[in-house]
Amino acid sequence: MNAVPNDTVCHTETVAAKIFTGTLSTGYSWTNSNTSIGLAASGSGNLPAFTAINAGTTPVTATITVTPLINSCPGNTETFTIVVNPIITMNPVSSDTVCNNGTVPAKIFTGTLSTGYTWTNSNTSIGLAASGSGNIPTFTAINNGTTPITATITVTPLINDCPGNTQTFTITVLPQLGADIDLADITICQTGTITLNAQVSNQNGPVRYQWQSSSNGTTWSSMSGETNPILSLNGSIVDTTYYKVSVQAVGIGCNFRDSDSSRVIVLPNLSVTVNIPNTTVCENANLILRANTSNGTGTITYQWRSSTNGISWNLISGATADTLIVPTSAAYLGANFYQIIATAGGIGCGASDPDVAVVTVVPNISVTIDIPNVTVCEGASVTLTATRSNATGTFSYQWQSSSDSLSWTNISATGLTFNPSSSSPGTVYYRIIASASGLGCGSDTSSVSKVIVVPGLSVSVNLTNTILCQDTDLIFRANPTNGTGTLSFQWRKFNGVSYNNISGAVADTLVVPTNIPGIDLYQVVATASGIGCGTATSASATVTINPNPVISLDGGQFCTNTSINLTSSGGQTYAWTGPNGYNSNVQNPTIANADSTAHQGMYYLTVTNTFSCTANDSVFVDILPLPNAPTVAGDSSCGPSSLLLTASNCNGTINWYDQQFSGNSLLNGTTFATTILNESQNFFASCISTNNCSSPYRSVVLAKIKEFPTTNILSIDPTCAGTSVLNNGSLILSGFKNGETYSFNIGSTYNATLANTPAVIPANGRITNSLNGPAKGSPQIYTVRIISADGCPIEKTATIENVCQDCEVLYCPPATVERTN
Repeated sequence: MNAVPNDTVCHTETVAAKIFTGTLSTGYSWTNSNTSIGLAASGSGNLPAFTAINAGTTPVTATITVTPLINSCPGNTETFTIVVNPIITMNPVSSDTVCNNGTVPAKIFTGTLSTGYTWTNSNTSIGLAASGSGNIPTFTAINNGTTPITATITVTPLINDCPGNTQTFTITVLPQLGADIDLADITICQTGTITLNAQVSNQNGPVRYQWQSSSNGTTWSSMSGETNPILSLNGSIVDTTYYKVSVQAVGIGCNFRDSDSSRVIVLPNLSVTVNIPNTTVCENANLILRANTSNGTGTITYQWRSSTNGISWNLISGATADTLIVPTSAAYLGANFYQIIATAGGIGCGASDPDVAVVTVVPNISVTIDIPNVTVCEGASVTLTATRSNATGTFSYQWQSSSDSLSWTNISATGLTFNPSSSSPGTVYYRIIASASGLGCGSDTSSVSKVIVVPGLSVSVNLTNTILCQDTDLIFRANPTNGTGTLSFQWRKFNGVSYNNISGAVADTLVVPTNIPGIDLYQVVATASGIGCGTATSASATVTINPNPVISLDGGQFCTNTSINLTSSGGQTYAWTGPNGYNSNVQNPTIANADSTAHQGMYYLTVTNTFSCTANDSVFVDILPLPNAPTVAGDSSCGPSSLLLTASNCNGTINWYDQQFSGNSLLNGTTFATTILNESQNFFASCISTNNCSSPYRSVVLAKIKEFPTTNILSIDPTCAGTSVLNNGSLILSGFKNGETYSFNIGSTYNATLANTPAVIPANGRITNSLNGPAKGSPQIYTVRIISADGCPIEKTATIENVCQDCEVLYCPPATVERTN
């Protein structure tokens, strides 16, 4: 049998079949000394392929003995070994992150083997060889780039050429960190805030921060708690401070790296003022306000606003420059307020507090003279006073004169007042020029004042000697000449010693009183109000007043149809005129049969005396109407009586008479009670007016005495039927007059309730024939009322009886009684 080679295999590796050879092609048997390798303990024929197994930690060896056998005869045996290497395990290896130039710590591999490790490196740029065996020693990491680089290290444990499980780990090399701040130098305002941002380059993974500050950029101090990439600062303190940030990557061999410093300058907040805070200018002046700013930083912008009261503000459209052209037209007269707000674009600067300028626009200078035109008397003292208004600044004045108001010459007068000369009559023109130094104010020339100098005042009276009758109208008129202004007058009268003012006589005319006969002297004093004119007195005027006749006359009231007597006295001749063309030259005329239509009215009398002076007077003659006769009402009575008569419709007094035209006056008043009359009688009433005029006739009234009836009554007893009384008793009236009426009732007294309605007495006088028969022995009384045609009543009683016999008698019809004349 040929020799069989030994095998060394790895755990789970397939052991190839063993084909035995020798003198025999078959007939081999074998035995296995160690079945743990995954092979049976024995077998025959060739050794089949199988998977080697070694779950231990050391190599396992199995000895295989092969014996050729033919016909039970063994040949030479051959042995060979199969060595199965165990399972190799390796512990995981941690990965590392390290900064450029950082030291990577040695990697010590551990597992089931203490040695026998090989490794490979996927990226030799980190400073590590591409491969090696055994542990990896420390080395300096390299990364000159800007991004992290990573090397993957694969480690394989190996025993007898059998590898174990591989482990991989990484080594990441970070590039060198770069540190900076986003703001290098920054200026902010005191109320501003800023944020500094740390800018880290080549950053991969977490980074640590630490901010530092310095007052000089040399000596630095860490800022407590400021370990974030952002640093927030406020500008509460005006100062300059430097800031930097130290950054450190989180990794092996990573150290802090400082940024460049950032300087932060804190300035005071922006402020603004107006170059002219308060000013007064004239209308249409050119005025520019300018804004002056201080502090703040950045670009400065402006906004002007205006106000009329300094409280409510309005933006001025387009006014965004540092200057403002101020409007000063007439629309802006008065105080106007202008406000400027400046805004700085620097961090935290914002808008300034506003500053206000008050611009008062006044009207342009104006000058007037208090006396535009004046006329004065020769030698008067004249003062022209100029009044300057509006404008501002310092004022100056210059007076000028002219003889024609065209060509002007300066005169020595530079104040607001000037006294022109009035030594001789004539006309001179004056004016004044006023100037103001205020912005835009200029000058103004007054209107012209014309000064006229005239001669002094004189006066005379229109009439000098006058003779007239008493009460004749006389008017004196003052005739003034020269002078000027308003003229006033005072009339005077001579009292025998001197001239005295007449109270209230201050017009240019005087109504001379002529009511008192005599001789009077008058004069007038004229006064001109014009400057320097004074007064003038006229010569005397004489008035002789002759007396008028003194008339006495009488007329008055006259009743119609009486005589009118006119009386007068007091003169030499008389002339009467009156209504309807009446005239008479008789001193005391009489007019008969007064009539209101013909004679009533005004009678005029003209009386002339020996001075040929006349007097007129008049008297009204009133023709009084006669009153109407009164309205009367009579009275009546049944039988003799005193009757009451009445009268009315008289505006005056009523008189009673017993006859129509003469007779006796019985009484006056609206009522009249007669004496007791036995028969009717007429009486008469007259109306006497309040003017004592009597009515033209007397009203007649009747006092009537009415008669009572003289009628008699006859009663007829009822008849009998046997012993029974019938109801046919009768009452018969006699002696009655036409128009008389009756009514009756049972009983001894008249009872209107029981009685029948009054009825006219029938011609036969029978008022009833159906009275009930009374009981035997009980007569029945009836009362009858008879009323005359004038309404005068009488009452009479009648009795009927039952006259029937107690024994029956033949019936006889009742008798018939008729009235006969």
